[in-house]
Amino acid sequence: MKRKFFAILLSATSVVALSSCGSGASSSSSPEVIVSDAAEENDAAKSEEDFKASCQDVSYENLARNNDYVGKDVHLTVKLGETSDNGSDLIGGFARFLDDYGYETNEILVLLPYDPDGDRPLNEDIIEIWGTYKGMTSETDFIQMTASEPYVEAQYYSIIPFEESGYAVTDYVELNDTSLQIGDFEFSEDNEGYPAVDVGFTFTNNSDIPLGVYDVYTIGGYQNGTLVSEYSPSDSGDIANSRYQVTIDPGDSFTFDVLYRYSTATNDPLTIEVYTQESTAVIAKKVIEIQQ
Repeated sequence: MKRKFFAILLSATSVVALSSCGSGASSSSSPEVIVSDAAEENDAAKSEEDFKASCQDVSYENLARNNDYVGKDVHLTVKLGETSDNGSDLIGGFARFLDDYGYETNEILVLLPYDPDGDRPLNEDIIEIWGTYKGMTSETDFIQMTASEPYVEAQYYSIIPFEESGYAVTDYVELNDTSLQIGDFEFSEDNEGYPAVDVGFTFTNNSDIPLGVYDVYTIGGYQNGTLVSEYSPSDSGDIANSRYQVTIDPGDSFTFDVLYRYSTATNDPLTIEVYTQESTAVIAKKVIEIQQ
């Protein structure tokens, strides 16, 4: 259904583009104007710079809430979903806004100018767009339910490598005026003699109130998608140590270690993952290749 919707949109856009091209003859008395390639490039660069400078940063809520932004030039970054093209110079696609951790949220429709000699946008690409907001557009699916999405026609766009997008998950995260660093690790044994990895963490409280690690973060170790047992290096049993209990004053840091038991029956790595207290979105992680 979406692909059919793209085809209709691309066809309609191409017709509009053709109809706007006039065929009237120019006056024979008009002087010939010769513009050098360098001048054309300078004008294009200036035009692109001016257009981008005129664009307003927008969120999904800005576009979908009301008509205040219809007809205005906007700037946004989205993750491209399913796309279709008109075979020459236009690509239409659904895209989603991303939250602070790179997780997809609300959907919009985008139309991109495509340079056949340039890099083609692909599904899952993160793209930065400068374009014009055209308003809400609707699509009726196979069960006759109608959905409306904001529609943006891009004037310019840039494909952002994921590692440069700011959405790549690393072993460090900042949240709610705190930070958590997954630090160094070493291979060890737990209290029962099973193989384990000793992982260090540093929690820093930059807020105005006392906070503990688990007031902000949830931490777990996983192997082959299964939560593994965890222990304190100083405890003889399941971990119930100071990292659950200690409250850190504003401006202070707290360093602690956790032993994660792993299985040698598989080659799957051990992954340390950090979540928010409100969701299961992974906001920091470290992948540890295990020792057999």
